[in-house]
Amino acid sequence: MQSFKTGVLLLVCFLSASLLNPTSGNLQNAPAKTAAREDAYRANNLGVALLEQFKYKEAADAFKRALQLDPNLALARINLGIALFNLPDVPAAQRELHAATAVRARARREESKQTRRSNRVLSESAAHRRE
Repeated sequence: MQSFKTGVLLLVCFLSASLLNPTSGNLQNAPAKTAAREDAYRANNLGVALLEQFKYKEAADAFKRALQLDPNLALARINLGIALFNLPDVPAAQRELHAATAVRARARREESKQTRRSNRVLSESAAHRRE
């Protein structure tokens, strides 16, 4: 059990650090999607407050609500894993933390594609200016 706790802690630290670097695609969302994402962050923040009060069930419900609003909000998925771990529902916590890893990996791939597109456009623009 101790090695699982250590693994969860390392996973949370890794994912939290990678979440501090938002993808540029999120900045181009339509207004309705942006509003849903803001509501998801509010639900996540409520869940964090409930976690701090040791209300794990209520916190898990808040994180689930955040994920209904924005299934790609990896931070809410990580927090849900923490809440489920403290309930304790270790198998569900593991599933959520693995899912958070997958969500973040998809976001990184998309970010990489967008970076390559931007670099290509910049290169083409620079080549055009040289002509």
